[in-house]
Amino acid sequence: MIVYRCLSSDEIISMINNKSYDKALIKGNNTFHYNSLDSYKHFFLFGEHAYYYMGRGIDYPCMGQFIIPDNVIFEKGFGYYGSIKTERNDNLYGWYMPLPEVIIKMSDLKKSYLYKIESNLYSCFITNSLDGDDNKKYNEPILREFRVEANDCSYLYSYADVYYEMIYQLAKKYDMDFDKVISLLDNDNLYEEIRKYYESNINFFYRQTEEYLKLKKKNKSIWRSLFH
Repeated sequence: MIVYRCLSSDEIISMINNKSYDKALIKGNNTFHYNSLDSYKHFFLFGEHAYYYMGRGIDYPCMGQFIIPDNVIFEKGFGYYGSIKTERNDNLYGWYMPLPEVIIKMSDLKKSYLYKIESNLYSCFITNSLDGDDNKKYNEPILREFRVEANDCSYLYSYADVYYEMIYQLAKKYDMDFDKVISLLDNDNLYEEIRKYYESNINFFYRQTEEYLKLKKKNKSIWRSLFH
């Protein structure tokens, strides 16, 4: 499974030297069930979520793209994170919303699982793209972005973008009860759930894109008027 993790300088050095590193700089509530005798590593399902926390002023100079074998994934679940938004929607910014994660036992982590390190959010991290034919080699799907055509423009939604909209609509439906929201999600088939949600709500994404592009055009005009 392709997953992502914010990496501190100390953790990178520890991995290079084959030493364990268990200092967690992001802490919060989650849905995982831990064995008190073990330590665990957390990974985000989506690269955008790792990148967001990489830039929060904590010692995270980069993030890693990992390929974790399914047989060492201890549990799939959700962590609750605050101040999350997308380019088009910030309605959940003031809430602690669930982000999909996986955990593995620290004793199961191998340096070879780290596939790539980057200091920026390149498209390969957004779409789970590996180098060459490696997606086929590891049997990992490429998460191609969803394209919306509006106002003579094309706009892309990533899987993480659509996930945000899905969570927002479910949260509104259930009075912002995020525990109820995640009880309705199938973490084992989350990619498929996101794809189906997009296809079932394509008119919404079209309207949202239209409104977003109109707002961008309006703000651009205002910005120009201030300097002319």
